[in-house]
Amino acid sequence: MNKNKNKNFSEQKKHSLYDRLTGKSELDKIREKKLDSYSFESNNFQVLLLVVTLVFYTFLSLFLLLQDNRIITHLEDLQKQGIKTSPPSRFFIDDLLAFAEKEEIQCVNESEILLLKSDCPIVVDIHSNYASVKNSSFLITGLLIFSSLISIFIFCSFIHRASRNLLTLKFEKQKLNPDQSVFWLLIPVINLWRSFQVFQQLYFGSNPKKNNNILIKIIMTRYVSYSLIIFSVLALFAFTVFNRRTIDFFWSRPNEYLNNLIDFYNILYLSDIVLILLGILSIINILVINKFQNLRHKEVGMIIVDPKKRLENRR
Repeated sequence: MNKNKNKNFSEQKKHSLYDRLTGKSELDKIREKKLDSYSFESNNFQVLLLVVTLVFYTFLSLFLLLQDNRIITHLEDLQKQGIKTSPPSRFFIDDLLAFAEKEEIQCVNESEILLLKSDCPIVVDIHSNYASVKNSSFLITGLLIFSSLISIFIFCSFIHRASRNLLTLKFEKQKLNPDQSVFWLLIPVINLWRSFQVFQQLYFGSNPKKNNNILIKIIMTRYVSYSLIIFSVLALFAFTVFNRRTIDFFWSRPNEYLNNLIDFYNILYLSDIVLILLGILSIINILVINKFQNLRHKEVGMIIVDPKKRLENRR
């Protein structure tokens, strides 16, 4: 009796609320039961969580787009006022004095800045206005990174289970097993081709054969299905090229000049559009795949898959 209680307690302790929400606990359970026989497993709960997190992620991307546009507008207004160098985003005396010197603004020492003498109020106003719009962007970016990490965990759990379900739906042409489907999606550059293969087998391996719903029939056509897959792969490619890290590393030039800083935020603006498209396409893909699999499962009924027998047959 005590052993059972201790076992249940250890299992509850092993999987925290964070693990359950992100799908990590689900992946751990799948690994433990990798060679056990299984039947069709519903993905409805993972889809619900994933849609909620992706909607949150998409709205954050939209807010970031608006915020970056606000920064661009602010910098262009400074440019119209004759400012040529990038405004300081931190309230460091040396940075403020260096900016004033470059712009030939009468503000030459620390005391003038602290007492707001000469033309130092102009420098302080330029700094505070730029810092306020930029800090808001930092906050949204932080929330976006957090939501994307949670979405990735749940998305991997969804892909793994959906790939496992293919054998229970009588699909015999599966090239990538569930582990491979998740693994290759997480490898940059390689995932551009592999993601196409993963979505291709999920779409066509889950296709319901008998359905009278007009919308389902339209999506089931190869033209529409391949269009959704290709657009998703292109969005993933664009995200690989235009994300905030690659932009900082490859695309940005020295930003001490205002025109370079404006170009930098214009590229960030494009990356925000990519984030929004990626979020929307991801929502569409998971909803379509999950709907297909549920309909196909009703057609074929309950089928038991025994991984051990399949391994023995391959040998």
